[in-house]
Amino acid sequence: MLVLLLSASRAQADSKDAPKVVVAWPSGPLEARISFDRPIDPTLGASVIGKSIHFDLHQRALEAWRSQGSPTFTPPLGTLNVAAVKLDSARRTLILTTDPHPREAVYLLDASASPTPGTRLTPTGVPPALSGPIAYDLNGVSVSWAAGDGEAENAWEGWWPELDPQASQRMTLNSYEHDRGFTLLNQPGRATLESLVVLPKGRIVLKLACNKLMEVSLNGEAPSAQDKAQAEFVVESTGDPNSLLITVRTELADRPFSLQATYRTENDQKDQVLPRDHLILPWVPPTPAALLPTPTPPPFRLTGGDRDRGENLFHGDRAKCSGCHKVRGKGGSVGPDLSNLADFGIEDLFRAIAEPSASIHPDFNAYTVALKDGRVVVGIVRAEGAEKIRVTDSDAKMAEIPRSEIEELRSSGTSIMPVGLVGAIGEQETRDILAYLLSSVPQRATSLKPPDQGQR
Repeated sequence: MLVLLLSASRAQADSKDAPKVVVAWPSGPLEARISFDRPIDPTLGASVIGKSIHFDLHQRALEAWRSQGSPTFTPPLGTLNVAAVKLDSARRTLILTTDPHPREAVYLLDASASPTPGTRLTPTGVPPALSGPIAYDLNGVSVSWAAGDGEAENAWEGWWPELDPQASQRMTLNSYEHDRGFTLLNQPGRATLESLVVLPKGRIVLKLACNKLMEVSLNGEAPSAQDKAQAEFVVESTGDPNSLLITVRTELADRPFSLQATYRTENDQKDQVLPRDHLILPWVPPTPAALLPTPTPPPFRLTGGDRDRGENLFHGDRAKCSGCHKVRGKGGSVGPDLSNLADFGIEDLFRAIAEPSASIHPDFNAYTVALKDGRVVVGIVRAEGAEKIRVTDSDAKMAEIPRSEIEELRSSGTSIMPVGLVGAIGEQETRDILAYLLSSVPQRATSLKPPDQGQR
């Protein structure tokens, strides 16, 4: 899956009669959606293709970002490309095909756009317009609903900002896609909710209460205590996300069921409501562990290299660095551009070469792509139009894969850069490459170094 609700982002249109954004959310790892309060002109989506969605790993939830005044990301700490856009049949939802969402973050699309000359007017007689920015995060719940006993094919799949459907309905009011899903909850069937729940460290009591019959598991385990409509888990939490799965039997009703989640630490006098930023979509890659504050010292002297020999090595067949990396306009674009390493000391750069998985910039996460025919492909993933993805492996070889053939897309948590390069080329050659990369640094560019991960 891909995207989640990142809190409603309401655009201010030029006219009160123009379509307005109701909510934006991630609908899967490679997709985001924008809902409007009325039908929009079909040509509007074309103005978004090729735009960038910026993200900042220091910001993980919309509410906290907005409390800081909704700052722009300048420069952005990561970027997704919008490769394709289509409009749903009701003309109320734009579906954006994107590069993979790599981490928990606030994602920001500057969707400012105006219709091209000659564009048709909307039914209200007002030219459509997007007025950005539009923001979302990866918090929320993945939801599906099937009729009857739940064995039928899902009639609706989507995203909720909260576990409680009544709260989610209020937050997505006038979203055509969500309105249709909430209507189904008032019919006999089964709703399935999935999310990753982040709890404080220590001994935690997690409680769930529903006004309908439900079944619950946490990390595949049954509750410590449960009756038909309540469940309680006692968790020795490490602070890592816990996989929560809930199924609720729905029936004829005039409103969706209610579902409340609370937790209590050993020091709490009463239960606390589980906040939205403690719910992460189930497909979101885990946040990498923080780097060790005192890395192992280099095993040999790093200074004294020859810049010219380093340039030849970098672009030659022995080290093959330029197959993936570019320096001053020369080389490949699979990995980060190494034209400017002003933020790197020589020991930092050595560690990036010797331990490539110790610190990975989120724009260059490697993914494991499992295909429906049993094959597995690993590499950097980029969106290639609406129907395909492009996967580039450690040999800089590219493969295009139809999206319809993908069974699962999962972050590998490791770099595609080969381990053992230092041993393969030798100490002096490593010094030469370091000398080349750190010499004649031009004006500042995007840093290879990933941003600090921050704390939840």
